[in-house]
Amino acid sequence: MNDRLQLLFLGSAGVGARVRRELPGPAWELLALRAVDEFAAALARGRPPLILLEHAPPAFDGMLALAHARAACPEVPIIVLSSDTLDEGAVVAAVKAGATDCVSLVHPGRLAQAVRQVLGGVPQASLPQPDVARPPSDASLFRLFMRHLPGVAMIKDAEGRYVFVNDVWETVYKRSPSQTLGRRTDEVWPAEVAAQYCANDRRVFEGERLVREIETVPHDDGLHHWLSHKFPIVEPGGTATLLGCVAIDVTDRVRAEENLRRANRVLGMLSGINSAIVRIRDRDALFQEACRIAVELGRFKSAWVAITHRRTGAVEIAAAAEQNLTDAAPCQRVQSVTRSALVDRALRDKRPLVRNADELAADPALREWAADGRCAVVLPLLVAGEALGLIGLLASEADVFNDEEMKILAELAGDVAFGLDHIDKEERLAYLAYFDALTELPNRTLFLDRLNQQLQARQAGRDMLGVVVFDIERFSSLNDSLGRHAGDVLLRQFAERLTAVQRAGQDADHVARISADSFAALVTPVREEGDMARILEQDFLGAISKPFLVGGEELRISVKAGVSLFPNDAEDAETLFKNAETALKRAEASDERYLFYTPQMQARIVQRLSVENRLRKALSAGEFALHYQPKMSLGNGRLAGLEALIRWNDPEHGLRAAGEFVPILEETGMVMEVGEWVLQQAVADYLGWVAKGLHPPRIAVNVSPAQLRRKRFLAELAQLINGGANGSPRLDLEVLESTVMEDVDECAAILRSVRDMGVGVAIDDFGTGYSSLAYIAKLPMTAIKIDRSFIKPMAHDPDDVTVVNTIISLAHAMSVKVIAEGVDSDQQSYLLKLLRCDEAQGFLFSPALPPERIETMLAAA
Repeated sequence: MNDRLQLLFLGSAGVGARVRRELPGPAWELLALRAVDEFAAALARGRPPLILLEHAPPAFDGMLALAHARAACPEVPIIVLSSDTLDEGAVVAAVKAGATDCVSLVHPGRLAQAVRQVLGGVPQASLPQPDVARPPSDASLFRLFMRHLPGVAMIKDAEGRYVFVNDVWETVYKRSPSQTLGRRTDEVWPAEVAAQYCANDRRVFEGERLVREIETVPHDDGLHHWLSHKFPIVEPGGTATLLGCVAIDVTDRVRAEENLRRANRVLGMLSGINSAIVRIRDRDALFQEACRIAVELGRFKSAWVAITHRRTGAVEIAAAAEQNLTDAAPCQRVQSVTRSALVDRALRDKRPLVRNADELAADPALREWAADGRCAVVLPLLVAGEALGLIGLLASEADVFNDEEMKILAELAGDVAFGLDHIDKEERLAYLAYFDALTELPNRTLFLDRLNQQLQARQAGRDMLGVVVFDIERFSSLNDSLGRHAGDVLLRQFAERLTAVQRAGQDADHVARISADSFAALVTPVREEGDMARILEQDFLGAISKPFLVGGEELRISVKAGVSLFPNDAEDAETLFKNAETALKRAEASDERYLFYTPQMQARIVQRLSVENRLRKALSAGEFALHYQPKMSLGNGRLAGLEALIRWNDPEHGLRAAGEFVPILEETGMVMEVGEWVLQQAVADYLGWVAKGLHPPRIAVNVSPAQLRRKRFLAELAQLINGGANGSPRLDLEVLESTVMEDVDECAAILRSVRDMGVGVAIDDFGTGYSSLAYIAKLPMTAIKIDRSFIKPMAHDPDDVTVVNTIISLAHAMSVKVIAEGVDSDQQSYLLKLLRCDEAQGFLFSPALPPERIETMLAAA
């Protein structure tokens, strides 16, 4: 019987020979391979006790081989070898990719030591032992430790002289030991840097056991922030004669926190000014309040608002505020700003402009205002493409106006411009009762009135007339991502194009804005349905299909439309208009760009009402049932969880999937009661299996937005999970990403309470919405479910593989489990294993099964 362990090596012949010399002994044999396909075949035949892998062989990509080995053998230790010294970055990358250890063959004996550590079952005598006559010295171990420490390390004496710096210190600060050792802190660093170092050093020598501070140091690319841990090095007599320091670079974290603080200040300012716009009806009072809020809440050093006179083009300061100044002083200091080239260009270009301290000082008209500032921005107040004024903001910090902040400030300027425009049009309230303020188109009321006039004029002749209702698809998402001001620009341009089509042969006032993202048009005359289709297709949709220019970039949108015709579909204005809206809803639910209203549509509405009525009786009649879809662990292939999916035993059509009736439950409000039943039934099934001696995994239940926000939800959930005689069920709640993003803070508070009960939280359909990573990180989630739309194309679309990999990396970085939905093929499963996805569900493993089938599965396990 052969008791020798077979170690698997993949790499070049030269490194393989060095491995044989490093590991002589009878207890093992080395299977040396040079090609990746041979390596894969060997792994398929069996799992070796240890894999030795060359880091950078000439014939293949060592890191790719490492990833394959780790995916194929997650439990087998892997040692990465190099014939040269591995730098810190290479070691970190290898460990992240799955390496157990990294060994440089430059150091004799190091490989044997590493093998001894991972192969605890191999007799010590079979592996080379270190020379007992020459054990590693403390000094060599110290140097080795310092070399691999992922941060800066140094030692100083009581007079502030450097007596030791590690290799990382030399690399980071680009100073050799000869330029540092033996010199005091103030001889090495500029005065302001030395001052903060010396102050923290003194605290150590004055008795503090640990000084933990962020210290700021100038680098070639700007200021860097280092989190320093300083501590006394105490000699046997108890005297601290040396100071030790270890520091890591936290610049990215500090900058991110500062950006977040600054963004929160600007958002607070935006909220305050928007509130002022709502409650203040006097223009000067609004401008003064906006400036005050910008200084107090936005923490800007100075703020001013200027207006332009439409007839003369002259610019005049209307209000100003400045830190530590009151009354008329701020206005006096900024009067010259209106003569600056910065203001002229902002008005001419109609876009925000940012200037740093040097550029501000170079303009005589800006010097007095910007004397104590480091950076400024001027934002034009645009209404219908016309600059009615400007907002100026001066910051005491440099480089503060990043992209995120500029996006908020652009929205702020848009809001203030809207407020200005609104105040200017107070005398037009009667007019605005019939017109849309943003687009200046007729509103729904006026459109119906004019439609009624047109119908009365046609009663005798019975000429045909068309009503078209348009809806901009996904406008809410565009508005959220681009900002409200950009959304308003898009709506105005959309209105202009509809009006231009009407002007070609119709009355321009036959176009109306009837809701936030919906418009209507009255088309006359219409000879037949085909004529109406041509006008809609060629004129209206043809004009809309061209790109829109928003924020300097081209934006294409998609539009749905519904059409009704007089007298075919109705003979009164209200019904004709509603029928066009009904046709629009049908188009939105189909793949068609537009649809006409027909009597058949009414028949489908009647059918839907019949389904709705049967659903109202289904719960009391016991027609609902739960099926469970297994979730499988991609690591070991075992059952890891179950997702409860509702089914309806429709008396007329048999068993129906959730997608056929859950939308109706949500629209009618019945989802609250049915959702409560689903939770109760899932818990009952779980506890029933436990009572039979089975060991069911965690059960996931989908929770609707309305159900989650119900006041009694948490109390009912607590009672449900604590009320069973067979213990508490292992329960997870699945919440849609879109539900969470409607109100992140509210959802986070509810879900934290859920987690406190021991119930898991999974974010469902992750990646399909417009969520912010900063907001997602706030959520107390235990799992993320990747939507099937990313899983399906993985096998042939590298971009989707990248997206999935990013989501998995993000989730694992937050210690969150990842579950893939809709896994239907072996290739998808294999890719997900390589990407270290935790669990998967889909038809590859099993469809949703009734409880009795699940019970059989659990009993077999």
